[in-house]
Amino acid sequence: MRSLVQLRRRRERDDEPQDGAGALTSSVLASLRARMERDRALSNESLREVARAHGLPEAHVLGVASFYADLGLAPRGRTRVRVCRGAACHAASGEAHVRWAEDALGLRCGETREDGAVSLEATYCLGACDRAPAVSVEDRVYVGLDEEGLRALARDLAGGASLPQLGREHVSRFEVFDREGRPGGTAIVLERLAAGVDARDLSVARAHGVFLGLARALERTPDEVLAEVSASGLRGRGGAGFPTGTKWSLAAPHARAAKEAFVVCNADEGDPGSYIDLHLLERDPFAVLEGLAIAGYAIGATRGVIYVRSEYPRAPRILREAVRDARAAGLLGVGILGSSFSFDVEVVQGAGSYVCGEETALLRSTEGLRGMVTARPPFPAERGLFDAPTIVQNVETLANVGWIVRHGGAAYAAHGVGKSRGTKVVCLNSLFARPGLYEVPLGTSVRVILETIAGGLAEGRTLKCVQIGGPLGGILPAHALEVPLGFEELDAVGALLGHGGIVAWDAHTDAREIALHLLEFCDEESCGKCFPCRIGARRGVEIAKRLFTPRPLTVIDADLSLLSELLETMKLGSLCAHGGGIPAPLRSLLDHYPDELRRGAEEGGVS
Repeated sequence: MRSLVQLRRRRERDDEPQDGAGALTSSVLASLRARMERDRALSNESLREVARAHGLPEAHVLGVASFYADLGLAPRGRTRVRVCRGAACHAASGEAHVRWAEDALGLRCGETREDGAVSLEATYCLGACDRAPAVSVEDRVYVGLDEEGLRALARDLAGGASLPQLGREHVSRFEVFDREGRPGGTAIVLERLAAGVDARDLSVARAHGVFLGLARALERTPDEVLAEVSASGLRGRGGAGFPTGTKWSLAAPHARAAKEAFVVCNADEGDPGSYIDLHLLERDPFAVLEGLAIAGYAIGATRGVIYVRSEYPRAPRILREAVRDARAAGLLGVGILGSSFSFDVEVVQGAGSYVCGEETALLRSTEGLRGMVTARPPFPAERGLFDAPTIVQNVETLANVGWIVRHGGAAYAAHGVGKSRGTKVVCLNSLFARPGLYEVPLGTSVRVILETIAGGLAEGRTLKCVQIGGPLGGILPAHALEVPLGFEELDAVGALLGHGGIVAWDAHTDAREIALHLLEFCDEESCGKCFPCRIGARRGVEIAKRLFTPRPLTVIDADLSLLSELLETMKLGSLCAHGGGIPAPLRSLLDHYPDELRRGAEEGGVS
């Protein structure tokens, strides 16, 4: 029997469609997604059919089907309702909206009506953090729903009404500011969105600068382009902040020597509280394609892939249309813009897994496998997708590249602070007076962003704390917001730049609720490969739940001590940043809100 590595290398080249789509769009995962969408369940027979079609063991196919939240053997409703449990929605209602949805539909999360009409599922981010709480019905997203709104939604579902398409038009703010919080800073990522340009049309996008960077790149050598990106100081905008020029330089020798190499766009924006990638994909898709193509030219890659999370159901269609239009215009495909450079792009859709935002898990999922984290080395730059040289960059990172090539690395590096150069789009949740997406120079004070730009919290709310950079980012109390927005600067105070999501909780929120929410998220989304994360998250949830039970203070302190030791084990022993990063916000809670974590102490009880 062929080894798993050999199976991963299987490429079905003879069956590739003429439009450039290859084995990625006909993988095991893609086949299972199609059957799940059609049948709303995966029967044993359908698993056997997929196994036979791909020449794989049935156990392998079952492993993929059982890994992803969108798949599984349990039947789902003909209409799938998903209620968001992400951090922004949690901050908005304390998860009351989950109970409202359950009561309105008469279902608990994870249940399907006996007639198979409707199922209710939980998800961790729908990309509507500025108008939370959010609920989706198939590919329609409803925002800001209260208890009566969810009852009305349930009545419409029961009556078979045609529900309005809210889509993503609810976001009203794409704005740019300077470091002092004054409108009118340099627009790089939001160059078109802040100007109100509909960049989904190729001719409009090109009229506003998109693909001019690619044309200029093709007038230079790949090494000259690589040097320009290195000079910009651009770092990854998806979490780790690794220097982009360094990543490309490490991959280039391997890619140029290989028959095939990849640039993969990580569009699995799963950090609750972040939604910039969603709007770039849906409103400025050609900027992302341009960044992919320039990266491919610089390192010597032949193919590009965009991996999109399933919680963004409109994005794959928009991206595939953009790829077709760009290919027809000679901007992708063979001999781009009359040059000798050939590069094409495929779009792959995930199936519900936060950990697939980690690059090695994302590559395994792109191949159609379970999205399991793998140990490094070898690094993807040497052996990545299908064991070919690969670089992985997130959406916002790639959206910077065209501007850098057009204006020069020095112009980009003129913005920022320390080792954090350029600008960053921050995403603010619904508790702020002015929620939205704001592009600011790195180095801007967090307090300026929250108070001057966002106007503080909405009327009637008082800020308790903020979490920056997603669920793995540290939590800053309201009195500690003078820190500059930068990689090292935030890291020094236990926070994280990450995707740039900023989620605020108000003074009514109990620190125990935040701790339980974070640990439940970690438990739910663990890939399960390493036991510090798999077991540690579950034990952490058990400890957090006990904090709500009245007990002697000494017993609670023993639990908090046990939690601290558990967090240390997870930080040092986990294979990836999911288990290794979740201790940061929990330690913030232990440091800043120890009394709140002890609220369950019996009155007067100390033993």
